[in-house]
Amino acid sequence: MNAVFRVAVFLCLGMACLPMAPAALSAAGAESETSFAFSAEKEVDGSRVRVDLRFPGHAAVGESVPLHVNLAFERQMSGVFPSVSVTRRTVPDGASAPEVLPGVPVTDIRFSAPGHYDLEAEIGLVFKNSCGGARLVPLAAVPLAVDVF
Repeated sequence: MNAVFRVAVFLCLGMACLPMAPAALSAAGAESETSFAFSAEKEVDGSRVRVDLRFPGHAAVGESVPLHVNLAFERQMSGVFPSVSVTRRTVPDGASAPEVLPGVPVTDIRFSAPGHYDLEAEIGLVFKNSCGGARLVPLAAVPLAVDVF
């Protein structure tokens, strides 16, 4: 089974529970054989929002690894800002959760121990819907695998 197909199956299975139509999924072979990209679109308040995500899939211990997230809006939306959250699913024995500095367009992830990590990136839009309230609209939940050396 080639790497592109494995990544496609892994990401599609992870997306099965979300009401979202994947727009494109491909390996980013120019960066690395283990790099991957993910794209999806979702309707939010009558407008299409496209999420594009890139992740290298490999890292060195102590190195800051970039998770690139790009959002494109069909029409301008006011009072919204993006949210990126990265959580661990599994980490190598004896390793702690990676250090995550969330941001858009780049979230930095740093690993303190070698091994294989399974993470999940959740991307959403936060709406300020009143002077004291906000709501979160999930756009994508993407499983990420990274091998740290």
